[in-house]
Amino acid sequence: MAKQTQLTQAEKELAFQLNLLENEIERLHQPATLIHALAHYSDLEKFEPCELEDALKGINVALYQHITSLNNRVDFIKAKLGGETMTKPTLTISHFPQWKRQGELIKQANRKCFEQFPDDFHHKKQMKKEGAVVD
Repeated sequence: MAKQTQLTQAEKELAFQLNLLENEIERLHQPATLIHALAHYSDLEKFEPCELEDALKGINVALYQHITSLNNRVDFIKAKLGGETMTKPTLTISHFPQWKRQGELIKQANRKCFEQFPDDFHHKKQMKKEGAVVD
């Protein structure tokens, strides 16, 4: 009887990992909220292309960190249960066509900046600061 009420070490580890998974899923709300705000409440014309690019890069980094962390947790749980582990993230940008479209829009905006400000484009300024050769 006492054996049934006490958790084994493996069960404790799995419970801990489950708690970490739940916390990680909760943290996914931050990038999801940023995407929602950009998509529905922002006048995208008011943003500079570099601001949008930075925001999207930040969201992308956050999402991939979450995906990696979640995959690691799932791998741990599967290993404890005797299952196969994952070798790569299950989701990629190809699963989200709206991200691909947003990337295309950013490229178009950057191209427009290059055309309008060929000698004073913000990326060229940054590259010059870093010592890169810029035409």
